Amino acid sequence: ISGGVATMDYIATSDIEVHIAYNNADNLIYAVSKHENSYRTINPHEVDPSFGPAIALGADYGELTAAVFAPYGNLLIGSQDNTAIYSVNVSTNVVSSYDTYAPVTGGDLAFASDGMLYLATRSGMGGLYEVYPADVIADVLIGSVPNLVTGMAITDVDQLLVSAQGNMSLDLYNADGSS
Repeated sequence: ISGGVATMDYIATSDIEVHIAYNNADNLIYAVSKHENSYRTINPHEVDPSFGPAIALGADYGELTAAVFAPYGNLLIGSQDNTAIYSVNVSTNVVSSYDTYAPVTGGDLAFASDGMLYLATRSGMGGLYEVYPADVIADVLIGSVPNLVTGMAITDVDQLLVSAQGNMSLDLYNADGSS
């Protein structure tokens, strides 16, 4: 993003609905299938990028509508059917619970540099949450986002960049939920 304008380069098209997360450790994009409880990877730095084979997650986690890599290296995935967030060790593909109740409905996940996990969701007409593991405290509603939120990313200054269906621009939020 430069001067408020985003420059994008086409990489590839998925034939199924996916939610993506970039892993800095291996420089791969992980494309998590919404309906198939699996993921594929793609290297965006290749001359002609293509998706690798599907890696099954070994159980039914419902519709997966959010994905992000945690600072410690696991892939977190949000299930809107189970209103839960799961943690995937991508080395072993072992899946465990991260948050047993999170209002995941569409939207996305993003980690700030201090390790705080944020959830943008369509639940409750569009909410922005601080997310905590199940055994810590309940998730905290800190603001609102467009009710058709589709994605979220963290900027280099820990602001949340949010996309929404039908919008031709991205919305920017501070970590306290303010626009």
